[in-house]
Amino acid sequence: RWYGSDHVKALMILTLAAGLASTVFAPLTAALVDRYDWRATYLVLAVILAAVTIPGHYVGLRGHWPDPPQHPGQQATDHRDASRSRAFAALVIALALAAFAAFAGVFNLVPLLIEQGFSPGLAALTLGLGGAGQVLGRIGYLPLSARTGPLGRTVGI
Repeated sequence: RWYGSDHVKALMILTLAAGLASTVFAPLTAALVDRYDWRATYLVLAVILAAVTIPGHYVGLRGHWPDPPQHPGQQATDHRDASRSRAFAALVIALALAAFAAFAGVFNLVPLLIEQGFSPGLAALTLGLGGAGQVLGRIGYLPLSARTGPLGRTVGI
C-alpha cells in the first residue's frame, strides 16, 4: 500500500502534530494571558517553541533529501508548460483565495467569540476543538483514500 511508506508515515506524523498545535497552544495561551501580561506570554510561548523546534531541526534535518523514485520506462517530464498555463494560474489564485478565507476565519474566531460574550478561555478552547477536528480528519483521510476514488472522496467530504 502506498500509505505504508516511511515518507507517508513521516508526513502523517508531521500533519498530526501540526493539527494538535492549536488544540494545545490556544488553551495554553489563554491560560498564560490570564496569569501574565502579553510580553511574558509571548516569552513563555517562544521558549516552548524553541525547546521543541531547535532540537528537532538539529536532529531531523541533518540528512540529505532522498532522490525521487525512478520508474522503469518513464521519461522525465517537463512541467514548465503546465505551470505557465492559464488553467494553472486560475488554480493557484483559487487556492490562494480559499486559503485566505479559511485562515481569516480561524484568525478571527477568538476575537469574534469574545465579542459575542465568550470568555477568552472558552474561545481558546473552541479554537482548540477545531484543531482536534482537523486531527481526526487527517487520521481518517488515509483509510478513506485507500477505499474510495477522487470523486467519492470529494462528494463524501
